[in-house]
Amino acid sequence: VADADRPLTGLDILDPAERHQLLTTWNDTAREEADFEDVVVRIRTIAEGTPHAIAVTDDHGAVTYRELVTRVDGVAQWLWSRGAGPETRVALLAEGGIDAIVAFIGILAAGSAYVPLDPGSPAARVSELLSDAGVRWILAGPGEAVAAEKIAAGSAGAVEAVLVENAWSDALPESTVRKPDRQDLAYVIYTSGSTGRPKGAMVHRAGMANHLLAKIEDLGFTHGDSLIQNAPLTFDVSVWQMLAPLVVGGRVRAVGSATGADPAALFGTVDTESVSVLEVVPSLLRATLDQWDDGLPVPELRGLRHLMATGEDLPADLCRRWFARFPHIPITNAYGPAECSDDVAHAAITSAPLRDGGPVPIGSPVRNTQLHVLGDRLELLPVGVEGDLYVGGAGVGRGYLDDPAKTATAFLPDPFSTIPGSRMYFTGDRVRRRADGQLEFLGRQDHQVKIRGRRVELGEIQAALRAAAGVSDAVVVLVPAPEGQPQLVGYVAGTADPQAVRAHAAGLLPEFMVPAVVVVLDVLPLSVNGKVDRAALPVPEFGVGGVGRGPRSPQEEILCGLFAEVLGVSRVG
Repeated sequence: VADADRPLTGLDILDPAERHQLLTTWNDTAREEADFEDVVVRIRTIAEGTPHAIAVTDDHGAVTYRELVTRVDGVAQWLWSRGAGPETRVALLAEGGIDAIVAFIGILAAGSAYVPLDPGSPAARVSELLSDAGVRWILAGPGEAVAAEKIAAGSAGAVEAVLVENAWSDALPESTVRKPDRQDLAYVIYTSGSTGRPKGAMVHRAGMANHLLAKIEDLGFTHGDSLIQNAPLTFDVSVWQMLAPLVVGGRVRAVGSATGADPAALFGTVDTESVSVLEVVPSLLRATLDQWDDGLPVPELRGLRHLMATGEDLPADLCRRWFARFPHIPITNAYGPAECSDDVAHAAITSAPLRDGGPVPIGSPVRNTQLHVLGDRLELLPVGVEGDLYVGGAGVGRGYLDDPAKTATAFLPDPFSTIPGSRMYFTGDRVRRRADGQLEFLGRQDHQVKIRGRRVELGEIQAALRAAAGVSDAVVVLVPAPEGQPQLVGYVAGTADPQAVRAHAAGLLPEFMVPAVVVVLDVLPLSVNGKVDRAALPVPEFGVGGVGRGPRSPQEEILCGLFAEVLGVSRVG
C-alpha cells in the first residue's frame, strides 16, 4: 500500500531464502570444465589400454575396442577424403547394431554431425529431411543399400551413398586426430513440427559429452557394466545408449527392433547376458508386467542394476508393480527434450512408497544443468505452483537447423545465468516443484503428445490428413484404446474414404505417426469461440472397417475371436 499504483504483477512473492533455494540450492549441479573431453578421444584411449575387450555386441557378432576404432578410423577417412568436416552433416540409414555405432562414431571422428534417418519412413519424407539438413553423404546399414542408393539417385548427384562396411573397409585409416571445438555440431535429431514440417534440433559436442558424463555419474557406470541399445536411432535416447558405455570401457549390447518391441525377448536378453542397465518406455514396461501377470515366465534379472524409464509419463502403479517383483532394482525416471542433448533430469525411484500416491517425479537437474519453473513474465514460481519448465546450462542445444525464427521463440536469453550469451530452452511442459525440490510433470500447454516415447506435434499429422483428396479439414487427438494403450485418431471433414485418407497419411508420415483410425464427419464440431470442440468428437470404433476376409472355418473363427479379445476390438479379419 506504500506504492498504491504499483501493479500486483510487479510484486515479488518470494523472500530471499526461497529465491536462493529455487535458483541456487536446487540447481547446484556445477562440475569442472576439465571433465570435458571429446568422445572419440576417450574411446581411442580405452582402445589403447584394453584393445581386446568387447566393445559392442549385436545379434550377429561382436567387435573389440581395437576393431571398433579401426573401423571408425576407416569411416572417418572415407568422409575426410570427400570433404567432410566440422558443421557438415552425414546421414545414417540403419537399424541399431555394430555398423550403426561404427558409423555414428566415424561421423564424429570426421568432425561432422550425425543425422539419423528412419528406414521405415516414406521415401518422400526421408528425401525432404536430407534436403532440409543439407546432407551430402548417406551411410547405409545392412539391408539398406538399395534404399540409400535410390534416395541418392533422386538427389541429382547432391548425395553420395555407401554401405558402412564398404566405407571402413575401402578406406585406409590415418592416425591424425582432428579435435573438434566444444560448440561444433554433434548431431541433428528431427522432431515433429506443428506446421507440418519436422524441426531439426541441433546438439553441440559439449552438450552431448556432458549428458554422457551425467549418465555415467548418476548410474555409477563402470568398465564392468553393459547397456542394452534398443531405442530407434531417430529417438535421441539412442545417442547415450550407443556412446555412454564406450567412454568408460563398458559394453553396448545392440538389439534389433523385433527384440526391442518384444518384452519376453528383451528381458530375456537382459537376463541371459547379465546386462547392467536397461531403458524402456513406460508403455513397454506395462506390457511386460501384464505378460508376467498373465503367466509369462519371469526372468531373474540378477545382473540388472538399473531400470530406466523414459519418453512417456511414468505412472505410479508401474513402479509399485515393478518393485513387487524386483524390490532391489531401482527405477531411474528420466526426462529431457531433444533440443537439450537428451535428458536434463533424473529421478531415482526406490521401493519406498511413493508420496501420497501422487505422480512419479521427473527429478532434479543433471550435472551442469539448471531447471526453472517460471510464470508468464518469466518470474520464478514458488514450491507447489504450476508453471512452465525452462532449461538452462550446458545441455541447451544450438536451436533449430536453418530456422532462426523458431529458434528465437524457444531459445531465450537466460536471465538467471552469469555467463554472457547463455540461453534457456522453453520446453512447453507444465511442471511444479515438490517440497523436496524435485519436479513433477503435469502435461503440455499445447497439442503435443508422446507416442511410444516419440514426441509428436498433432499439427504435422493434421497437415498430412488435410492434403488427402476429399478432405476439407482435419483434427487429430490421442484416445485411449480398448487394450489400454493410447492411439492416434484422425477426424476429417469432407467426403473422403477413411482408408484412402489413412493410406495417404502413411505415404507421408512415419508409421508411429499414422492414425490408427480415421473418422469421416460432415463437419468438425466447433466450440462457441470457433475452435474445434475436441470433447464433442464421437468415440471411434477401433478395429472396425479394416481390410480382411471373414473366417471360413471353426478354427479361423476361434483364432479371430482370440485376436479380437486381446486387441480389444469387435472383430478381426
